[in-house]
Amino acid sequence: IDTAGVIAGVKELFKGHNDLLYGFNTLLPKEYEISLDEHDKPLEKSVELKEAIRLLRFFGRSMSQTGGGVGSGSGSGSSPWEK
Repeated sequence: IDTAGVIAGVKELFKGHNDLLYGFNTLLPKEYEISLDEHDKPLEKSVELKEAIRLLRFFGRSMSQTGGGVGSGSGSGSSPWEK
């Protein structure tokens, strides 16, 4: 089996899973990348404001607990996604 055959097989195996194809491309040299149309590329997840604030608070707590910077120091610090 040649390179073109492997790429065709991967493309068939990952059919309908463009995020996997897109990720697989990172492993391939440029000349062997599997082409994807712009509308086929996986969408980037947008971060909602509440998630961003929660994450910043988590890192602030972590930094203050280790003596590394800003933060309120409140909360358990076990997860950036805890409410």
